Amino acid sequence: MPADLPSALEVDLSSLAEFNDLVAVADLQVPSSVTILSDPESVIARIEAPRMVEEEEEVLEEEIEVSAEPELVGKEEAEEETEDAE
Repeated sequence: MPADLPSALEVDLSSLAEFNDLVAVADLQVPSSVTILSDPESVIARIEAPRMVEEEEEVLEEEIEVSAEPELVGKEEAEEETEDAE
């Protein structure tokens, strides 16, 4: 009956300590008057590794571009003109 539905379900995530640890439907503690119809192996929460690889690569590329020495334009021409004048 709808009146038997819990207004909220609390899940203790403290057991999730490492990447790929998960909480499944089977881990839920619900009142005996409630029957969960979802697959007991359905994942509710999972710890995943951070997805910062792309951002780090972009920052690294920007640093490379910024730290590259600027191209010297006209330096050889100026030296040649100085040598010709002497």
